[in-house]
Amino acid sequence: MNEQQGNPLLKALEAALLAALGVLIKEAVNSMQTPPPQPKEPDAQ
Repeated sequence: MNEQQGNPLLKALEAALLAALGVLIKEAVNSMQTPPPQPKEPDAQ
């Protein structure tokens, strides 16, 4: 794998994947921080 020196397509793909991952993680954290009103569960401590 020596052709990873400046392949613009690979770099764009990697950037897109990282951006998508960041968005997914942010949404997951937001949904965890603001849970819908539910009866308290024992594992939600």
